[in-house]
Amino acid sequence: MGLEKEAKTFAPRKKKIKIDISLLPDAVVDGKLIVPLGGKVFFERKLGGATKIHEGKITCIYEDKGIVEIFDETIDQFYAFSLNQTIPVIKKAD
Repeated sequence: MGLEKEAKTFAPRKKKIKIDISLLPDAVVDGKLIVPLGGKVFFERKLGGATKIHEGKITCIYEDKGIVEIFDETIDQFYAFSLNQTIPVIKKAD
C-alpha cells in the first residue's frame, strides 16, 4: 500500500483593489442606476469595521423596489443596496 497525501485546500485570495474611485464617474445619477445589467462597478463596502474598495458586476435590478444586486468579485458574494435609501459610493468601471 502506498502513502496517500491529503490535498490541502485554501480559501480563495481576496483581490486587493488599488484604484482611486473618486476619479471615476458615478454609477447612480439622480437616484437612477446608469450602469446596465452585467456592467462592471467599483464600490465602497464596509466589512469588519473597515471601508474597502470592491469590484463587481450588476446582476439584477428590481426597479419596482429600487434594489440593485451586485456580485462582489473581490470576495465572491452578492451585495445589494437600495436606491431609495442613502446610496453607497458606487462608480462605473468603464
